[in-house]
Amino acid sequence: MNNNIKYNIFLLLSTLFRNLVEVFNIALLYKLGYSIKNILLYYTVFFSISILVNVLTIYLTNYIKTKYILILSNILFCFSYYFLNKMNHNITNLLIFALINSFSSYMYHSIRHYYAIKHTKLSNSEIGNIAIYTFIGIIISSYLGPFITEKYSLSITLIIMSILSIISIIPLLLIKDNIVKERIIDVKIDRNRKNFFILEQSKVLFLLIQPLYLYLYITNDIKYIGIFNIINSIASIIIIYYIVRKINVNKYFKYTNILLIMVLVIKLNIVNKYLTLLIAFFEGLLIKIYEIVSMKNLYQLKIDNIKSYLIKVEVIFCLTRSIFMLVSFLFINDIKIILYILLVFIFLSSFSIKVLEK
Repeated sequence: MNNNIKYNIFLLLSTLFRNLVEVFNIALLYKLGYSIKNILLYYTVFFSISILVNVLTIYLTNYIKTKYILILSNILFCFSYYFLNKMNHNITNLLIFALINSFSSYMYHSIRHYYAIKHTKLSNSEIGNIAIYTFIGIIISSYLGPFITEKYSLSITLIIMSILSIISIIPLLLIKDNIVKERIIDVKIDRNRKNFFILEQSKVLFLLIQPLYLYLYITNDIKYIGIFNIINSIASIIIIYYIVRKINVNKYFKYTNILLIMVLVIKLNIVNKYLTLLIAFFEGLLIKIYEIVSMKNLYQLKIDNIKSYLIKVEVIFCLTRSIFMLVSFLFINDIKIILYILLVFIFLSSFSIKVLEK
């Protein structure tokens, strides 16, 4: 079994245990009594701290094997949700949760990106495989997490999450992983590509906020969020397996993105929970094309200094997210308005396609 297979198994298992709670995290915060303004503050702090976490994590790969950083991120992730479950639900503790969760999440995501660029050729097929393993984990956990939490308790969900976290370490320990030292330098990213990186964060934030929209406007049942995610993910796997791995999706990005926006606008204007699930399928088809284009844009580059490149990219990502959340926290207190503003930026990202065709 080669390293890529072991890594993909880790992706499946790590996605499985993390998504047990991440699938409804934003709705969970609301259920625990935090206001929309509190939640926007939480994400402002979360993404602001992640800028430092990304830099620190990539720097540490000069001295620590990546698999040990991933194991530490597992431990911190589990601890952060145990803290959320047991703490008094006030602003101070919410910000402490943001601090711990930011470290656990962005240590994980930074190393995921680093490993993907360093160890794989990242052909269309390999990018598709990474996405498929991830979505298998999402499909299994999306209903399981909300169902167990609603039927039993968050504590039971966290126990299962911890067990799966330990199991996910096994394929990691089997990966042959050497420390590669690189001097951290300033790398240049061309303007068009940088613009795409900034604008594509609107898609990331839309998907982040979407569960709270479903909870507030469609049905206040967190299990419904899981069902929506399952349908969305099944559609994503279908389009990856039959289309994305076989054609150059960059050529059609502008058109599929406009279709995606139309689907999302329709979703924001219906309240029927069954029609919304139908929309979830079409959203899954189109959002995955967007994400594959994003992954190709991020990974398929000839890079001499991977670590410096990733630091710069992740800073762009997290700075963009934190600024948007800060503006939303200060001036907007309506989830629907925030989602419509994000749709405008998703639309604008269609016109940065030139960089993807080079």
